[in-house]
Amino acid sequence: MHIDPIGDSESSLPSLLSGTIKIKHGMPIRKLRGKTRQTLRSQVVIDSVETVVRQLVHNSLDAQASFLRVKIDLASLSVCVEDNGHGIEASDLPLVGKRYHTSSGGRGESLSSIAVCSGSVIVRSKTQAQQENCVCLGGSCPPELLRVLTSFFQLDSLEAAGTQVMVSRVFASMPVRLENARRKADKLRQKMKSVFFELLCAPHVKAEVYLLEQGEFVRMFSVEACDSVSEKFSSLFRLSAKNMVSLSAKSTSCSVEGSFCLQSSHRSELQFVFLNGEHVPLQSQVNRIFASHGYGLGRQSVFGRSLRLHPVYCFHVQAQDEADALRFLKEELAKVLAQGGQKRYNEGQRGSPKRIRKSTREEIDSTQEETQPSVDFPLVHVSQQDIGTLKVVNQLSKQFILAKSGSSLFILDQHACDERVQVEQFFREYITAMSDPSCDLRIRCDETMAFSLSKEEQTSFVRYEDVFRNFGISYVLGNRKCTVTHLPRALSHETQPERLKLLLLQHISEMEEGEKQATMTGNWVQDVSNIPSAISESLISSACRQSVKFGDLLSKAEMEYLISQLEKCILPFQCAHGRPTIVPLEADMITFTEDEEI
Repeated sequence: MHIDPIGDSESSLPSLLSGTIKIKHGMPIRKLRGKTRQTLRSQVVIDSVETVVRQLVHNSLDAQASFLRVKIDLASLSVCVEDNGHGIEASDLPLVGKRYHTSSGGRGESLSSIAVCSGSVIVRSKTQAQQENCVCLGGSCPPELLRVLTSFFQLDSLEAAGTQVMVSRVFASMPVRLENARRKADKLRQKMKSVFFELLCAPHVKAEVYLLEQGEFVRMFSVEACDSVSEKFSSLFRLSAKNMVSLSAKSTSCSVEGSFCLQSSHRSELQFVFLNGEHVPLQSQVNRIFASHGYGLGRQSVFGRSLRLHPVYCFHVQAQDEADALRFLKEELAKVLAQGGQKRYNEGQRGSPKRIRKSTREEIDSTQEETQPSVDFPLVHVSQQDIGTLKVVNQLSKQFILAKSGSSLFILDQHACDERVQVEQFFREYITAMSDPSCDLRIRCDETMAFSLSKEEQTSFVRYEDVFRNFGISYVLGNRKCTVTHLPRALSHETQPERLKLLLLQHISEMEEGEKQATMTGNWVQDVSNIPSAISESLISSACRQSVKFGDLLSKAEMEYLISQLEKCILPFQCAHGRPTIVPLEADMITFTEDEEI
């Protein structure tokens, strides 16, 4: 294909360098208009509401703010960030939002890109020495627009130094990008705390985060100012101090401060590594260190659902580069893990630290295959299919079942086995009934229970009313009050209104934290972890009470039937409380051939 510049051949070189060129038999190639170029570039810099929030928060931190208030409307994709930083000088305000203008040494593109792809952006700021000033990026600032946005975001005038940035309708003129951003916005709700902890890693910074619910901005959570980042980490994510292990080390060129949790989580986003104050993606390398020492392995301790567990940690490293930071962190973390995580976060506790041991359940879980549950013992490997080959020998002390398979002997805990069978049956029946439109799990309470609600709590109860009804829980809301009228059989024993309120708020919190999902799949194995904890605990308690007890005499047929039912379980190797159901006897204790009598 031949390309000719427009114009005569004698001026072809100048035309090629400065003029418009075209392809023969095609459309001429022209430079895009300025506004189009700005729009395309802004979409590279700004791709979601989360990015808008991140950029605005970074600007506030650059202004030395110690307090931020962030308000987000996920429906209209509008954001407001208010801070108590040093403010913007009146002479600098006209330069705010102009591309390649910066006060922090950055690229100066964030605000200009946000302005291009949003409906409107207003910046209102005040310094200690000057009065409040206002600018609308990309045009004039009509008083009516300022009044509408300040009313929508429920803002007061600035009394002290600080800045308010109001962004309305991100991607308003880009329908496809708008729809994609709305999908990402739903994910932002689930990982909100992780995003803000990553942004506000400095311990002295406090922030409040609000979401628009039912026409009012409701505070979702606050990030408190703390003495250390480790304290902020454990406080924000509700990590028990007794489970936190500190890490502090320093060399001539590197230093590390931080902590990790002895209890793993199914939430992989609770992993943070900061290098010289900036978040860096080193999670996969750090996770390998934990895995090599047996931390973060196993599965979520929720019956019927197989979810991998992840280590929980936050480390701040000072180093020349990522390579040095990773090397130093690996060395120091390995030392603490090799000692069993003995250096506790709470250094003031008395007594010498105890050796960290895995629970029996964790040992069992950590050896189970994804598709084929099994247990590894020093001398014997037991799989789920192997349970079906067990032959009953006898009952021991009316507590255990002695069984053999080939040349190996096994002891089964009769109560633990039956409890496992019962609890899976109860969960299966409950979730199957939830999925059946002809089945109503609700039972009218003999006496209704009422409790008061805050504005934020009432908003949450309205949002999740259908979710609770699916579980068999119905209530009536009005005037900051909740009256519970129906409960499922599993909660029929609950008669204290305040206790019931706490149980419901706990489930709401777990859904908003992403620990539980509001929607059910209909598959009982997958849905078990999404049941309210109070209902799960009640079903487990019922299974325990109705199971075979120690001291119950079992016939050989009953023992064989119990083993056959255990084989069908999803997690046959532990009871609902984590106690082993089956344990092999050591080979040197007894040996026999297939045909020998015991």
